Amino acid sequence: MNNNVWNKSFGVVVIFLFIGAAAATSIPLHSDQIRTGQIINEDGYIKITFPENGIYWNNHKILPFPVPVILHGKLMIVVQAVNCSIFYVAFYVNDVLQFNATEPGPYVWVLSGGRMFSKLTITAKSGDYTDDISVWRIFP
Repeated sequence: MNNNVWNKSFGVVVIFLFIGAAAATSIPLHSDQIRTGQIINEDGYIKITFPENGIYWNNHKILPFPVPVILHGKLMIVVQAVNCSIFYVAFYVNDVLQFNATEPGPYVWVLSGGRMFSKLTITAKSGDYTDDISVWRIFP
């Protein structure tokens, strides 16, 4: 048998085995991940777990309500990582950085002050992970 034919046949078999193994994996690959060489765990995310929907008075939920509303006082913002490893969470209010939490999760920051009768968008960011909520403040 000619060595050139053997080498080409062996290469084709290896390529088919590689493609078959890649197709059998459960991790979907997107074109930007292939281009950058990164594989991202799409099941992981961060989540703002507190406040829940309701009316709050100094960090205490006093009534249920369809959106978070702060009647008066401070409000604790709690972020947890789900199926991912993170080392910090940056807290933003209306796209302005307020605090970097580096203590191991859950990551906590206390929202205080602000303007009366205002809508705040609170965003938590850690690397590629992001979550946000809208909170209404009545009295600071």
